[in-house]
Amino acid sequence: MAFVTAPDESGALGSIDAQVDEVASCLRAAVAWVREEAVDRVHLLQALPGPDDHLIIDACERAGFTRLGGLIYLSGRVPSGAEMACGGVAMLGNRASALPEGFSIRTVRSGESGLEADRPMLLRVLDRSYEQTLDCPELCGLRDTADVLDSHQMTGAFDASLWFVALRGDEPVGCALYSLARSGHSIELVYLGLAPEVRGRGLAAHLLWQGFHAARLRGIDEMTCAVDERNVPAIGLYGRSGMFEVARRVALVAGTR
Repeated sequence: MAFVTAPDESGALGSIDAQVDEVASCLRAAVAWVREEAVDRVHLLQALPGPDDHLIIDACERAGFTRLGGLIYLSGRVPSGAEMACGGVAMLGNRASALPEGFSIRTVRSGESGLEADRPMLLRVLDRSYEQTLDCPELCGLRDTADVLDSHQMTGAFDASLWFVALRGDEPVGCALYSLARSGHSIELVYLGLAPEVRGRGLAAHLLWQGFHAARLRGIDEMTCAVDERNVPAIGLYGRSGMFEVARRVALVAGTR
């Protein structure tokens, strides 16, 4: 984590351009240090300034960070039990639907030391979900999928019963990974993705419903998530579920390898 002072636009500390260059120099030095001293542990650096932090965004780009696009942060109330079920069928907003025939959803299996039982399957389904993805596609290839899985597991308080996998027969075709906030007051949708061939069939809504249902059982009233502003289908799904925008950030990354 780096704390960077934004340039002083009053000009008291010199020209804006010079100040932005100084910030960029600090960031370049930090990235160089990581590449020299911690490349075996850190493969990607990220910055998430606000969309109005133009000078910091400029400094990051001068330092070699790649701008991925905008992230929308969403929050919403977990529906009541009555709102979530319609004759035993998953329901979000005014939409009720049965799981498509031949598909099933289950939680992942974990052992005493983690996710060994289902780890290969999770890696496979994550890789499939990245194909033609609308969620920060620029990240594809910049990270090892194993590292991504580990980072998902370290988000919040990990609970394997909050990780769901969608299967067509025995083949994993999607997943929704949730994490409890360490405060215990909310649940975060860390990742939701589907293989290209099963998109548009309602599976995402069912995976989201599973998260709401799990939160309701735990007495949790709030769900949060972040989504790429270009991912119109996901934004529509979250909106229909009652989630609303609470903040925006600009995502920038720098690889270390």
